[in-house]
Amino acid sequence: MVNPSGKARPARPARPARIVLFAAVSFAAVSFAAVSFAAVPVPAQETKIRVAAAANLTGVLPKIVDAFVRARPRTGVETSFGSSGALAAQIRSGAPFDAFLSADVEQAARLASEGYADIASGGAVVYATGVLCVASRHGVDPSGGLGFLLGPAYRSIAIAEPKLAPYGAAAMDALEKAGLAPWLSGRFAYGSNLSQAVQFVRTGAADAGFINLSAVLGDPAFSGISWAKVDPSLYAPIEQAGLVLKSDGRGANPEARLETARSFMAFLRGPEGQAVLGAAGYALNPGGT
Repeated sequence: MVNPSGKARPARPARPARIVLFAAVSFAAVSFAAVSFAAVPVPAQETKIRVAAAANLTGVLPKIVDAFVRARPRTGVETSFGSSGALAAQIRSGAPFDAFLSADVEQAARLASEGYADIASGGAVVYATGVLCVASRHGVDPSGGLGFLLGPAYRSIAIAEPKLAPYGAAAMDALEKAGLAPWLSGRFAYGSNLSQAVQFVRTGAADAGFINLSAVLGDPAFSGISWAKVDPSLYAPIEQAGLVLKSDGRGANPEARLETARSFMAFLRGPEGQAVLGAAGYALNPGGT
């Protein structure tokens, strides 16, 4: 191109190489960022299971859960306590539990027969045997039998609802075999589950009551309350069974939850779980592995 003076203007230098260089550098930076991001480790997601447990396990199950999760990082166990019958009804209604620990064999076996059990885990399996006790708040030594309950001081006798709680059913069996049930029927203070019956005795809301051995061992509230084991010939053994529930595919990580629930049940029935149960007053499960 010619300017007004008649001299040709020098041509402008070409710029494409500069643009290409910038693009190459930018692409390299983006690629490096992508590679760096992909190299950051992502923490494994926690697998949490929900366990429905009979109320008599309120004091001991947290200790077993604690030992289980300490050995298994990124694992959580959430527990819900209640009467065995009420919890079984919740499971039938679709409550999202991964395992069920009953205070008897019947409730667990019935759920298994109805198709709720994980068959690979063996269905309903016994994990412990409970021990029934009777307690008195009036200084009477109950080790001589249940006849003391006929005394006028015992106007309120705590017992877990027999239709829902196996320990309540065992208590009624004992009273019937001892010939006392008809004489005491108007004095019963029914708890919706065993924990409530224990609370009635602990707080003095009841003059006496039928409770589990695990509830009184190590509980300072029972230091001033007389108690004794009920003659085991008066009631059927309180074998407690549990089961891993069949996965329905709902919720987060259903396969991982199923495997964790299987591991938890094996831990409960194994040496560590059985040691904790034994220390809490349960007869050990000879079939535990």
